[in-house]
Amino acid sequence: MELTKIKTPGKPTRGNIGIGTPIPPIKRLKLISNEDFEDIVLEWAYDYLKIKYDSVYRIGGAGDKGRDVVAILAGEDISKFDIYQCKHYGGLLAPSSFWVEFGKLCYYTFKKDYEIPQNYYIVTADGLGPAMLTYLANPSTINDDLIKNWDKYCKKGITAIEDITLDQTLESYIKSFDFKIVKEIQPIRLIDEYSQTKWFKYRFGGGLKKRPKAELPFETVDETEARLPYITQLLKVYSKYQDKEFKNVLELQEDEYIDNHFKRQRFDFHTAQSLKRFSRDEFIDEDPYEEAKSEIYSGVVDITVKKFGNELEKVNSTLEVARSLSLDGNELGKINPSDKVGMCHELVNDNKLKWVK
Repeated sequence: MELTKIKTPGKPTRGNIGIGTPIPPIKRLKLISNEDFEDIVLEWAYDYLKIKYDSVYRIGGAGDKGRDVVAILAGEDISKFDIYQCKHYGGLLAPSSFWVEFGKLCYYTFKKDYEIPQNYYIVTADGLGPAMLTYLANPSTINDDLIKNWDKYCKKGITAIEDITLDQTLESYIKSFDFKIVKEIQPIRLIDEYSQTKWFKYRFGGGLKKRPKAELPFETVDETEARLPYITQLLKVYSKYQDKEFKNVLELQEDEYIDNHFKRQRFDFHTAQSLKRFSRDEFIDEDPYEEAKSEIYSGVVDITVKKFGNELEKVNSTLEVARSLSLDGNELGKINPSDKVGMCHELVNDNKLKWVK
């Protein structure tokens, strides 16, 4: 017997000391439960297709009548909708696993339980098998084959309440049904589009998207912003500081220091608002931005009740403290000094901080 000494194994390919060897999303998709797969389709339809659809509903379960997800296309016309039928099998989808779904589509639209959808999408974790792909490429062949397979797959499979016998009227309806509405959402497309939703990182990892650069505010202050407390309070601060009433932001241009000070505060406010939108776009059932703002409030509120020579000194001292506060534990990651100052101005809008009593 010849023995070979074992060599020192190397590091596993793509191994990670923190999370182990990652499983690509396209493979992990095949491992999740049926319920989770339907949830992924719902989340994808809601978040990725939210511009296309007016509303999205989940109907999966007993009594779904062949509709896992229904997406209303636009407005109040509920007759215009798409159906997403989810199938999560351990392999490529074959016609034998789908005849009953074709049967439900025909039977319930025949009964007028719902209108014929604009599109009927088959969404799977593994994709369609060769026979199903052939049917979708030649949809007119589905009609006769569905009739042939009715008794085997549909008669007792459409509903548990009764057998659905294929009478002459229903058979005639199936023969004329236009199966061109049936289409496939391939798993790779589903993963690609789902990766653009805020749900993706919760299921497949990958962390937060890179925060987009904050948009500069418009040069002119519109009427809506001009009425915000953070601006009306600053106008009072500047008026007291110069012992001169500033009625609007345009009048601030008369004083270079005051005008530049106001522009910095406005920039910081809009920077924070950009972070706020990012937080709401990226997180579900939690808002780390609000958590950060609460920490800022706790860190500066005692400063605002101290006595200062004037209100502008109070503003500057409070904002200086805000900039120095550590928010390292926040899930948003790096929070810039401008964000922290902007949160103070939002706290003024929230009536939690006041520069002038």
